[in-house]
Amino acid sequence: MLRLPLVNRIVGKIATLLFVAAFTAVPSHADGPQDLEIMVNGPWTFVVYADPTMYGGDDRLYLVAPADETHFASIWSGPDASMRNWMKLMMQGKPPQLICPSGSADNTTCPNGVSKQYLYSVAVNSTPVVIGAPAEERESVYSASTRVSHKNVAAAILTPGTSRYAISLPMPDYVKTYSGDYGPGVAEAKLERSTDPSLATGDAEYSTWTVLHYGLQSLDRVTVTTKNSGDQNPFDVTIVALLDRDKTITRYGISLSLMQAPLCNTSTPDMLKYYPKDCTKYSEFSKATSDDEDCDTLSGFSFAASTVLWQLPDYALFPSEQDSEGTQNPLNYRYFDTGTKLGCPAAYKGNAAQLKTNVVKLAREHVKALADITSLEDQLDLATSAKTKKMLEQAAKAARADGQSPNATLGVQAFSQVLADTDAIYPAGIPDEAAIGLYCACTLAGNSDSDCKKEFDLAATPSCGQKNRFDLDFDLVAAQDKGSSDCHSPQISINGAIQP
Repeated sequence: MLRLPLVNRIVGKIATLLFVAAFTAVPSHADGPQDLEIMVNGPWTFVVYADPTMYGGDDRLYLVAPADETHFASIWSGPDASMRNWMKLMMQGKPPQLICPSGSADNTTCPNGVSKQYLYSVAVNSTPVVIGAPAEERESVYSASTRVSHKNVAAAILTPGTSRYAISLPMPDYVKTYSGDYGPGVAEAKLERSTDPSLATGDAEYSTWTVLHYGLQSLDRVTVTTKNSGDQNPFDVTIVALLDRDKTITRYGISLSLMQAPLCNTSTPDMLKYYPKDCTKYSEFSKATSDDEDCDTLSGFSFAASTVLWQLPDYALFPSEQDSEGTQNPLNYRYFDTGTKLGCPAAYKGNAAQLKTNVVKLAREHVKALADITSLEDQLDLATSAKTKKMLEQAAKAARADGQSPNATLGVQAFSQVLADTDAIYPAGIPDEAAIGLYCACTLAGNSDSDCKKEFDLAATPSCGQKNRFDLDFDLVAAQDKGSSDCHSPQISINGAIQP
């Protein structure tokens, strides 16, 4: 799951990538053994399962994850599984193929039907061969502390009682943790069994981006089907090669990512709307996010949801983030001043609902803040005085820089200066239009409705006419987030799957 980022240096990064590398479709007649990399980014769980009625009874590797409206899964060509790349494809009008969850399906891009299971199967169209060990970091997927029963594994894969994503893959030749230019493949966390992490709990790095390696005689494409043919039509994903400056192929691959769903620009604090159910185009995304730098609540929710799905007794805690790009602040778990407890909620199955509530609450706050900032900026059009306009600009600029609603202290200070000058600015009295604009700015600056109406001699509460200006700002929304998962929740190995 890739955090919907707030990056502000993406344009330069993309320009660099386009200069350094180019993508090309892999010809089907490639000579000699090839190494296919299936990039798996986000907080998936891995489980090995064999069913005598499927795939000849062979073991298969399943990617499984809980599903809800705040997340979505997608598959596309090429070895860059970062959300930065996904956002770039969306911006170009080339949306990657969605993976549907079980249960109530997305009603705009996936077939309808509340009873569909959406068990996907990936088939590699080539003859497997033996290849040497790849040059990649050793696999560091977190191993669940208890074994999940065969019955529960079968239920999650074949007859899910809750909405989940499930993708079946051939068993890989090698499994490694990603390292490279797209971003880190690991994140830090404290994990315990059946208890809250404490000061004594050791921190460790766990995979958030795993690479499944397959040795093949030739590379062309992979074909994706669903177990029930009526769920979704089969589709192909072209295997794509990355070339360096010298036109040398550095890696072949396809990407599977679980990401935070962007909010739609029609969202309101009372009704949050998410991609892909409520909007499907890049231009329809909102600048509002549900990023939580202090406690990384989204990571906690993802981990807790997985413990609910598999009934695991595991607890996790994630450090704060040091910037809006999602960079972890190592060892900073927001300790209370006493130094004896951790200041952020632990992620475990009993806390999943509260963590989900926190994620939604934060999204609502960000939507409200964006509306407040936009409304404050709208008042600039009504300000007839240069001094008034300057004060409003200061309040709006500070609010947007913080990503919060206009700072009350700064707003009141700025507005006090405006009020001190109103007699000189409007010697004949404040025009009605200016009074309404000043009233709106007054309330947004943190003053009470009654005080603002009294200040500008308004009998009724005017409408501030908030415009729907949730226009997409690429620098703010399509952030690279260093290519990391949208949350830092570790990928979990169930029943010893893909362990070295």
